[in-house]
Amino acid sequence: MDFLGGIIMNKPYYKSSDSLVDAVKVVNEAGEFLADSKKIEISGDVKEIVAGLVGASAGVGTGVIIVTSAAAAGTAGAAAITSGLATAGSIVGGGMLAGIFVVAAPVAILAGGGIFIASRVNKSKLRKKKEMLLQEAVRKQNKIIKKLQNEVDASGQRMESLTHLNIALRQIIERLESDLKNREKVA
Repeated sequence: MDFLGGIIMNKPYYKSSDSLVDAVKVVNEAGEFLADSKKIEISGDVKEIVAGLVGASAGVGTGVIIVTSAAAAGTAGAAAITSGLATAGSIVGGGMLAGIFVVAAPVAILAGGGIFIASRVNKSKLRKKKEMLLQEAVRKQNKIIKKLQNEVDASGQRMESLTHLNIALRQIIERLESDLKNREKVA
């Protein structure tokens, strides 16, 4: 749990699209159970997931351009680089060493900006995936609950599998709702 702005928040359960894979597998397995009334056992790797749930660089080019542009006319190779760094360093009142930081600044700024933008886009995509998965999980859980009520004559194994899927879906729904709710508090 984190303390942020007077609000105690849980860390997200699903931090990336990759972390949603197991939840998607469970939702898909529920769909298979809903489509096939003869299916009695949860599939191999999904069974383990269900059991677990039930149990619990643009900036680099800019730096090169600055160094080569600032190099003294007629210099080449290492002389051009050191001359360019010294010229860049003189912008802030320093020499070649300061030039390294002047040249690196666009790299850091552009990389940081790129990371920030990519992070925002990825978070937006992840949020949409979570919302869609939540809707599908709720829809399938409601249908499984109806199956549990209507299939009283089904085999014990099928009823147990449906019950476990229901519990797993409930866990997924609670986690997705928590992730989405906590995101709204931060935004």
